[in-house]
Amino acid sequence: VRTISHEPKRESNPTVLKSTQSEEFIELTSSFFFPMLGKVSDHKINILFMHIFDQPTGERVICAGGQNGEILLGFYDKDGKEIKTNAVKIFSPITSTLIFQPRSHDQTDELHLVVTCAIEQAI
Repeated sequence: VRTISHEPKRESNPTVLKSTQSEEFIELTSSFFFPMLGKVSDHKINILFMHIFDQPTGERVICAGGQNGEILLGFYDKDGKEIKTNAVKIFSPITSTLIFQPRSHDQTDELHLVVTCAIEQAI
């Protein structure tokens, strides 16, 4: 369990950890680990689907799809620092997202993103 010296800001999407020493649960905001999720909470976006992809290089990519048709993409380095975020809005609620690489063993492969939506083909 990570120790935090300050009281984390309360938000609608907290992460709960269980302490191994005290058998108590500790609530931490998910934006502490992924700042992009704090933006989701701030903009009151209802996330319908989220995919977290760990690259072979140790970097992490998060894609979230919202009820309002917004697709959020966040890139994080090996240390968990947010490198870049991007957002795009389409006309339909997002029902699923999937990030993948064609070959799992090649660290230089491009990332691919598949998004499905509720009404018709979008991406």
